[in-house]
Amino acid sequence: MRHSEKGSVSALLAGLGTMAPDARKERGAAVNALKDAIAEALAARRAVLKELALEARLKAETVDVTLPRARMGSRPGASIR
Repeated sequence: MRHSEKGSVSALLAGLGTMAPDARKERGAAVNALKDAIAEALAARRAVLKELALEARLKAETVDVTLPRARMGSRPGASIR
């Protein structure tokens, strides 16, 4: 899922075009490192959220084996043997 490209990092990248070549090379490397760090942080957070969602789903789907079985018959009043 991608968000708007008009963020702070994009603004930094856009400003590179107006810089001198030596400064652009140095600043470009720093901005790309920042972009990579942000991408890694987002990936890590997504993994945590995915794990939490799975835990919540599994917790909600637990089956209480002490309860009587649910009837699975297609006929009303069919008994389970």
